[in-house]
Amino acid sequence: KSKLDVVQVWMSILPSTEAQRREWRVWLAFSGRAAFSPVIAEEFRRRYAQGHEDTLLLLGSLQSSGRLAEGLDMDLAAEGVVALMDGLGVRATVEPDLWPPARQRQHIERHLRLLGWVPSAEQG
Repeated sequence: KSKLDVVQVWMSILPSTEAQRREWRVWLAFSGRAAFSPVIAEEFRRRYAQGHEDTLLLLGSLQSSGRLAEGLDMDLAAEGVVALMDGLGVRATVEPDLWPPARQRQHIERHLRLLGWVPSAEQG
């Protein structure tokens, strides 16, 4: 079985530290401009597409190691994870006191469980 800690991978992306919150603030500042700038919008599309591909790889690794339900629509699952991460990132950036790392982790784990995720023994 794979010992991939997908929760930790995704936590490393979210604004769970002050340095990560700074990065998310920049992302959010540019996201407002993406609606008005084709150049920025294209960069957002590129980054979301890469996030989708990376998520497909992670989910596929979990599934091939028996740690994720079989028969999932993997594109839909990846889209859901990317949307979850986006929403968590926005909320934790804007409301860090209400969205501490433990709460962010709780939502990632809950979403993964809905996909049939089985944590490795090391993760609990």
